[in-house]
Amino acid sequence: MTRSLIVTFVLAVASVSTVAANDKPVARAQDAPAFEGKWSGPWTNSLNEKGESKLELTETADGTLTGSWDGFEVTGRRVNKTTFEIRGQTKTRSYQMTGTVAKGELTLKYLVTRLGGMDGSYDGKATLQHNRSR
Repeated sequence: MTRSLIVTFVLAVASVSTVAANDKPVARAQDAPAFEGKWSGPWTNSLNEKGESKLELTETADGTLTGSWDGFEVTGRRVNKTTFEIRGQTKTRSYQMTGTVAKGELTLKYLVTRLGGMDGSYDGKATLQHNRSR
């Protein structure tokens, strides 16, 4: 019994270590697209709402991302060459976002969870262009 508990403990520690290692940002490769800068474009969501979105990001050498999306703070990390994950929260909503850059366009898919006694969630997508001249 003691042996099986030790084996279980070792496996659990190894699993946590692997997950923690995978949560680290990935440094930007030389040929990877830059996520940093100002992005803007249309969004739609599963509630049939639509509008215009603005995302501003700063990226450190190790792939850590900080910035704002439509006025609230976001933080996250580069996942690989073309993909990043960011999160943010307002008083009434929590946002989990995955961005992918292809052919100079950023597709930002997001999941919104309502907070503060409001139930439910919805998802959406923004298609953003880099504002290089601004």
